[in-house]
Amino acid sequence: MTIRIRILAALLAGGLASAAHAEGFVFTQPGTGLQQLDLSGVGAATLGTSGVAGLGAGPFSIANTGTGVVIGETGAATLGTNGTWQAISPWADTPAGAAAGAFVSGLSFDDNAVRFSLNPGQSSGFVGLRFMVDTSAPPAGDLLLSVFDTGGALIAASTLQSPVSGGGINESAFIGYVSDSSAIGSFSVTGAYHVYGDITYAQPVPEPAEWAFMMAGLSAAAAFARRRRAAKHA
Repeated sequence: MTIRIRILAALLAGGLASAAHAEGFVFTQPGTGLQQLDLSGVGAATLGTSGVAGLGAGPFSIANTGTGVVIGETGAATLGTNGTWQAISPWADTPAGAAAGAFVSGLSFDDNAVRFSLNPGQSSGFVGLRFMVDTSAPPAGDLLLSVFDTGGALIAASTLQSPVSGGGINESAFIGYVSDSSAIGSFSVTGAYHVYGDITYAQPVPEPAEWAFMMAGLSAAAAFARRRRAAKHA
């Protein structure tokens, strides 16, 4: 019974984000039931052909097919006339809030093809992130969020996002994707001259095939326990 309760709790946690929004892209962050991906533990690693092939953070494995983004950076990134991303400062829209977390900095044209994949057998109902772009760079910065199912098939891809801020510190935008069926197995961030961080996600749950296998195992375990109890009282 305890195992079943834990699994059901995980499923409910994965569905909290999707309960608040209809399936699709969202531009405000759901307020409850989300985890934050901690990138600070990876250090200032370069990820791509000029750095390491991949690394892990939380339930995700992260890879980059570009030349090299810096991930886990905890300093600041200048975005030309669009302002500054600064990890030690709060978000501009929450001046009394916590400081921005570690971020992914890919401030060149061909660095930004980063894929975040959940561990095998897991899926999620929500992924999202804060971001800023450098609109002064030629070409102007942009960001595209794509989400995939556990088999790697594309679920949806956003339009290019290129917000212009007032040129201050941490004047970011938000983009995320809600899957009512908790079908997200991975997501990618592509585009030019952007930084992003404070990545949020719904607690991963077992994907359907894994869930069916686990339930079959639970049923077998419960039947075995009943037989043992019956044998003791015979």
